[in-house]
Amino acid sequence: MKLLFLTTLLLFGSSFAATLQEAQTLLEGDKYVQAANMASNLNTEAGDLLAAKALVTGYVKFPKSERIEKMSMAEKYALKALERKNSAEGHFWLGSAVGYILAEKGVGALPRVPEVKGHYEEALKLDPNHADATFGLAQWHLNVPPFLGGQISEAEKLFARAVDLGPKKVSYRLFYAEALLKISGRNKRRAIAQLEEGLKITPTSEGMREIQVRIRQKLESLR
Repeated sequence: MKLLFLTTLLLFGSSFAATLQEAQTLLEGDKYVQAANMASNLNTEAGDLLAAKALVTGYVKFPKSERIEKMSMAEKYALKALERKNSAEGHFWLGSAVGYILAEKGVGALPRVPEVKGHYEEALKLDPNHADATFGLAQWHLNVPPFLGGQISEAEKLFARAVDLGPKKVSYRLFYAEALLKISGRNKRRAIAQLEEGLKITPTSEGMREIQVRIRQKLESLR
């Protein structure tokens, strides 16, 4: 009986891992909604986090008419994950989902602007080396006007920190370069250096290759 119980337990564990991996594989294949549905059906913290991640990752690929709905679902998944366990990942995906909702709703969602910053900061309290939360907070400071708390000087420091934490993230290099140019035209050389570093990174996904195309286009416009 004991042996049968242990065998059943091992099979159940293998099934769970395979299902979570299947959801991850769907995400890597750009099947964002399918990945989110499969992951959320696991009814676990890991599944809820992956579901939120899948929808947030797919944001730019969704038709504009569907984005608020998809990000609202991502918000629900992240909140559910945080109910199970307070984690840096949960706060990061929640902040990102809300941030995209704000991007779609515009002025009508201004009261929620501090929420995004709060979740990124909470993520960094739980994990000071969370590269994506650092990058997200940098984007927040860059794009939020001063009267709502955005600070350009803080954005620059956070972008530099994000690149240090994730030197192989091509997107960090592109957005850091764009931030430097937005901050001051005198940062052109520094921006070019970041873009050139981004092209040295070997792409491991179609998304990275797409970003490197944008980097090349940006470099051409600057030279």
